[in-house]
Amino acid sequence: MIYILSSPVQAGEGAHISLAAKRDSLQMILSPNYEGEPVKCAFGLVNDVLLGSRLIDGPEKSLPALLFRPFTDTSVVTPRGYFRVHYNTSGNDAPAYDIDQLLIAADSSYIYETSYLGFPAPPFDNGQGGDSLYDIYILNLGGVYGFTELEDEIVPGSGRHTSYIMMDNDFLGFYTTGIEAARVTVAHEIHHGIQIGNYIVRQQNGGILDTWFYEMTSTAMEEFVFDTVNDYYGYLPSFFNGADRSFGQNSGYNLAHWNIYLRDKHNDLTLFTDQWILLKSYRALDAIQFSLTDRGLSFQEALHEFSVWCYFTNYRFKPGYFEEGKAYPAVKAKVTANMNSSLLTMQFLLKPASVNYILTINTRGGLSDTLFVIYVNGDVRLGIDSMNTLMGLKMLLSDFSSPEAKKITDYYYLRTEVLQPVFWSYAAVLNNYYIPSGGIGGPVMKDVYPSPFFYSRHSGLTIPLEQSRISGEMDFAVYTASLDLIWSSVVRTTFEGQNVVKWSPVTGLRNEKLPSGIYIYILRRDDFVQKGKFTVIHE
Repeated sequence: MIYILSSPVQAGEGAHISLAAKRDSLQMILSPNYEGEPVKCAFGLVNDVLLGSRLIDGPEKSLPALLFRPFTDTSVVTPRGYFRVHYNTSGNDAPAYDIDQLLIAADSSYIYETSYLGFPAPPFDNGQGGDSLYDIYILNLGGVYGFTELEDEIVPGSGRHTSYIMMDNDFLGFYTTGIEAARVTVAHEIHHGIQIGNYIVRQQNGGILDTWFYEMTSTAMEEFVFDTVNDYYGYLPSFFNGADRSFGQNSGYNLAHWNIYLRDKHNDLTLFTDQWILLKSYRALDAIQFSLTDRGLSFQEALHEFSVWCYFTNYRFKPGYFEEGKAYPAVKAKVTANMNSSLLTMQFLLKPASVNYILTINTRGGLSDTLFVIYVNGDVRLGIDSMNTLMGLKMLLSDFSSPEAKKITDYYYLRTEVLQPVFWSYAAVLNNYYIPSGGIGGPVMKDVYPSPFFYSRHSGLTIPLEQSRISGEMDFAVYTASLDLIWSSVVRTTFEGQNVVKWSPVTGLRNEKLPSGIYIYILRRDDFVQKGKFTVIHE
């Protein structure tokens, strides 16, 4: 039997939804009569509608009233002078929580996110809202905790914008209510102001790209700044019940624990600021990958370990993984199978950049074993360009050894058949005991591939690094056999089962195809120098 492990479309995949449908959705969730699930943040939807409407209709046509700066009867400056907060003292929009505590929370969030974590402050708005201070508005937002709305592009073509924050006035019926909800919402939305004011908002096909990454970071800020509130718990079941979706198909609200894992495991807060700097030039999953390879790690390795951390939550909790893991949901197996004979064979269609939990129950011979096999795919390229690609994987679990099978214990052997095995790894947990495991095999590259290089067959070269932990930016130069320089650039390593450098297209300094012949390359970073050869052939 073939199992297709896939999940419904999630928030963050809305670029192909029509502008009219987005407007309708926004009107619905901002209605005072909204009775559905609370929406943690309408950042992506609001700004998709705003930017799409500007492009099609002009700036003020067919927009909900809540997408304009409101008029209020009162405004106050926070104690540290970082924000101006606007609200009404009476009526349906009046705050139902202590406004003074919100002012303190806003300043605390600003200080933590800028001074402690090292993010730049959200830019001032050139006098909108009465002065240059960053503005926060409190209104009845229906079913939405809040959102950050972009306003003016700071430099034309930069993708950076001034913005302001809108927050709900009471959070009635939400996962968290009152001042506690206000605290985490202001921490969440301030970081959106930081993101879109200092880094980039990149649009494609009528939507903002990688909104899941914006939401993942902002939701993690709630936990980083206000550790005891834990509103993000309400969104974790979406991940723990559907980890098999491609990483970028998550809403982002349900991935706050990914950043918590990175913080607690690596104790390097510059990881997060580096990712946002990288986002200005790369897609989000690339930014995560490069921030890790710069530290001698990889997305695949981190996702593998993260999958194990996610297993040990709830009733499976063990110290050494998530500190708050007891309160997290328990991972749900996407497939459960009984091992009724010496060999169990299953086939799956799995997504790139995903985590897949397979549970086998074995009661043969008086046993009472539960074996989780966790397959992790670390293909970043497909995880960006083709998230819905389904890749075949065949799993053969036996109680006897066989060629190419990996030994889990004396009683269990695992063989995995899959294309491009360098992108795959597995973990095993037997009766709640983690068994160290790793890659499923595949050759380790030692030489430039492909060589010879044919323009009619190949699109680029892959150069494996001789030292596995060398990563990040490197100087790259290519010479003819007579040592004439024909290419020079700065390149970044990426991870494909090992650290490699990719060169595409294979051209000269004027983007011309290279003549047939032998070429010499040199990679250099600090004291590390790697030299090698490759061949180009014209058919």
